[in-house]
Amino acid sequence: MKNRHGCPIDILENLIFEERERLKDYRSSEKSKERYVNRLKNLISTLELVVILLKNIKYLKLWEKLDREIQESEAKDPNLTGHSIHIRTKPGKRRNSFFDIDLRYRERRRI
Repeated sequence: MKNRHGCPIDILENLIFEERERLKDYRSSEKSKERYVNRLKNLISTLELVVILLKNIKYLKLWEKLDREIQESEAKDPNLTGHSIHIRTKPGKRRNSFFDIDLRYRERRRI
């Protein structure tokens, strides 16, 4: 893949395009095998579905920016134990919800 930077959706869309081109080239060769062609078509279809699902995440751009900001903050100060974030989604008087999300990694017990 040529471009590994940028928005995850753009990266996936570029990958899909490249795989479609490879598939066209492969299908035109005399040595192409139908089983492999079908496998690539299924892979491309799955990647297209992932792109659709990602595009339906309403605040995806916000979460990408938030992730970058958190990583930068933690790189500057590795002793940070959490982050306070206020996100306004509508104009008007403040009427907020509060989420206390614990993202600490815990060991999973085997049952």
